[in-house]
Amino acid sequence: MSQPQPIRASLFVTCIVDQLYPEVGVSVVRVLRRAGVAVDFPEGQTCCGQPLYNSGFTAEARKLAERTLNILADRECVVVPSGSCGAMMRVFYLDLFADDPELHARAQDLSQRVYEFTEFLVDVVGYEPGMRDGSDGVSTVAYHPSCHLLREMEVTEAPPRLLDAAPGVSRVELPDAEQCCGFGGAFAVKYPHISEEMLADKVAAATSSGADILTACDMGCLMHIGGAAAVKDTELRQALRRAGAGFDGTRREAIAEVTPEVWEDWREQARRIKEHTIGHLDYYLEMLERNVVAAGGQVHFATDARQANAIVSQIASANGVRTVTKSKSMVSEELGLNHVLEAQGIDVFETDLGEYIIQLAGETPSHLVAPALHKTRAQVAALFAEQLGVPYSEDIEEMARIARVVLRQKFLDADMGISGANFLVAETGSLVIITNEGNGRLCTSAPRIHVGLAGMEKVIPSLQDLAVFLRLLPRSATGQRITSYMSMVTGPRRADDEDGPEEFHLVIVDNGRSRLLADPALRESLYCIRCGACLNVCPVYQRVGGHAYGWVYPGPIGSIVTPALVGIGQAKDLPNASTLCGACRDACPVQINIPRMLLHLRHNIAEGQGSYPAAGSDTDSLLARGFAAVMSNPVLVNLGRRIGRILLRPLSKQGMLGQTRLPLVSRWTRSRDLPLPASRSFGEIWRDELSGSGNEGRNG
Repeated sequence: MSQPQPIRASLFVTCIVDQLYPEVGVSVVRVLRRAGVAVDFPEGQTCCGQPLYNSGFTAEARKLAERTLNILADRECVVVPSGSCGAMMRVFYLDLFADDPELHARAQDLSQRVYEFTEFLVDVVGYEPGMRDGSDGVSTVAYHPSCHLLREMEVTEAPPRLLDAAPGVSRVELPDAEQCCGFGGAFAVKYPHISEEMLADKVAAATSSGADILTACDMGCLMHIGGAAAVKDTELRQALRRAGAGFDGTRREAIAEVTPEVWEDWREQARRIKEHTIGHLDYYLEMLERNVVAAGGQVHFATDARQANAIVSQIASANGVRTVTKSKSMVSEELGLNHVLEAQGIDVFETDLGEYIIQLAGETPSHLVAPALHKTRAQVAALFAEQLGVPYSEDIEEMARIARVVLRQKFLDADMGISGANFLVAETGSLVIITNEGNGRLCTSAPRIHVGLAGMEKVIPSLQDLAVFLRLLPRSATGQRITSYMSMVTGPRRADDEDGPEEFHLVIVDNGRSRLLADPALRESLYCIRCGACLNVCPVYQRVGGHAYGWVYPGPIGSIVTPALVGIGQAKDLPNASTLCGACRDACPVQINIPRMLLHLRHNIAEGQGSYPAAGSDTDSLLARGFAAVMSNPVLVNLGRRIGRILLRPLSKQGMLGQTRLPLVSRWTRSRDLPLPASRSFGEIWRDELSGSGNEGRNG
């Protein structure tokens, strides 16, 4: 009776393991063989192309990716000890070769055969808890799930199951385990200050877990975490972390209350509505205009900020407006409207408490939902005492009372109220505002004139569709089932109405949104409902705050919208200011794939694709071409490793390179140690020691 054939696996070891951590590759081979797997190591492999792809250099990435496709052609199973590289080969090759039918078909074939190491052990080999063999003593271990393994490959259960099955291991939970460690490939070198702060939080979490060992399925993450040094905890960072954790915590509680299954159904409904509406935007804008006019209102279309400001200025001049009260409006911030009206001699008063605080401070909003998120209680108390002449008090209720007293008279004096819009309902011609303070209702009903400002993407077809978004928006923004107030404005006051404006004007703003609409890869950014959920989970935003993004829209969605609205030349750094961890995509209530759009923008910036002029640096381009050339030739890869080890060894201590002034390297080693290149690559160890031993596998 013939013996059953062993499972066969081809190991793609990754360039980091091959050149820096070959012992990891050796351990992977030993574990696979112990599990009965026949392992081979395809010759000539170097890099999958992910560092280049994530940096925007598509052409160079394609060269390495195509080379990898050739090396791994016809392999039964490809095992990768890295969630990042596994995600590149399984997920992103499909995007990289989308324009080439032949290569796309080959990429699709490979994607079905690629497994991350732990995934392969559990799902293919069938390694189960209880299959322990072997070791004495107990070590406590915490597991850090790398972002691409977690969110792109969606491998969640295999690593902890294997740890639970391992001999001598007691697994403990890592606090905030799904938070990005701050590696992000080139991100850690381009933005070392931000990366270091994210790293400090991860190290603090590992320390608080009480674990003896922190493990992960990506050597990039472990190289980053293992080389850590302490990072200063600033007051701003503390404030942002507290607020972000609070908002996201209540969001998660709200989702749990309705159940994740119901929540996902709502998200899918909302995305379908947005996808349909943005795909037929001209039709719904025309319907909206007809119904606003039918209700007695006036509609104005503005192509850019100058035209929008001129429209509002003309309305104010024609009606002798001297005082304006404003409900929260990000579009008005985008337009710089306050400055325009003030230059006209008009007094403008923000009435949202957060907006009022930053107006007193002479600042701009730092968050889509909570404009004064960056301010501490003490800072607001000092601001009120200085600007309003009231006694210093950090009591929140007292500060709210002071603001209410000041603003109440402004509501009564206002000639014109300006509001934003959460939604515009096409079938009724209605402007919808949801708030927690009631200021929106006073701004839209008390003054003689109400001007509504909205981006053209705010339109939705019907009141039935509105109900879907009213379930999603408050839960995503603040974790509430519903906000305190929901106001629906449909035209000016009618003869039998007790209150309301005499005139209603709706200004619908383009201001660069057409560029997003015209780009299929960026169009879904117009689905955004400005809930701020992506900011609340973004590890970069939580370390730098909204003002660091340089314009009105911060965070992950701002990194996409801002380049389109102000021009790529003024915002070319924003798409790169992300680790691509994917937390924003998971949190978005309309399932916007923000990481994919950031990658698209990076490619445009680096290579000048589409309507974007090339805005990448010559140095980056030269480095990318050099990296691709070296990684295309295994001989050059190993030569570079040997030379690098010889040159760096005198500067190292115990095999680690500490602080140095070497170009580029110094941006890493300013707070993290870097391992020397290995004395032998994994490929050399395979050739000399592993290729002929134990490759028959083990059955049963």
